Amino acid sequence: MSVRKKNAFILSLFLFCLGGVALAHQPQIVGSEAAAMIKDPEISKAYYGKFNGSSAVYTIDSMEPFHLYVQLLSPQTANAKTDFSWVISKDGVTLAKLEGADSLWSVIYDPFVNDYYYQGPEFETSAGPGVYKIEISNAADNGVYVLAVGKKEVFSIPGFLNTLAALPVLKTDYFNESVWTAYNNFNGLFALLAIAAIGIVSYFLIRFISVWRLNKKLDYEYKKFRKTGGANSGGIS
Repeated sequence: MSVRKKNAFILSLFLFCLGGVALAHQPQIVGSEAAAMIKDPEISKAYYGKFNGSSAVYTIDSMEPFHLYVQLLSPQTANAKTDFSWVISKDGVTLAKLEGADSLWSVIYDPFVNDYYYQGPEFETSAGPGVYKIEISNAADNGVYVLAVGKKEVFSIPGFLNTLAALPVLKTDYFNESVWTAYNNFNGLFALLAIAAIGIVSYFLIRFISVWRLNKKLDYEYKKFRKTGGANSGGIS
């Protein structure tokens, strides 16, 4: 395989890794916090929360128009709840109010975390500037839930590293699974491929630099030889 083909293969592998992880929701662990701010609401994120005797309120404070998309999900476990309701408002005026019983809560599979969810209500609209609040609750204000926000899939290395760090917590605290299953999914596969790609790129980069430095040294020695020994040798009859 030529050097050009090797470089193209390495680049393709690396871009495949980056492109793959760009499809996953970025998990944000809220835990039992009763209030949270949503930044960049158009970027796809999944907020994992736990009720602790009170409703949860998410706030979006935007000075620019944006596309608002939100959906409720519930991790599929033995103790899963699907009675969550929400009220979505803008500047104190209600935009949408939905009871959990109004949704079918069908089961969906997410290969990026290798888990199943109950899919609940969703809401989508073109939103103008303002302060938006999403209040989530259920009858006893207990259980775990996931609030999916945004549709834009954006890859960033900090976001990917945050996802890898969050996976063990998601498995143990939200899906009641072993921590050892945290990377038995597409995210784990992409992480492995990314590490392998980085290792291969680093190897060829180091090799390229070594060869380049050697060539520079040989070139210098050759020029030196031409100016000194090479010139004297050329004068011998």
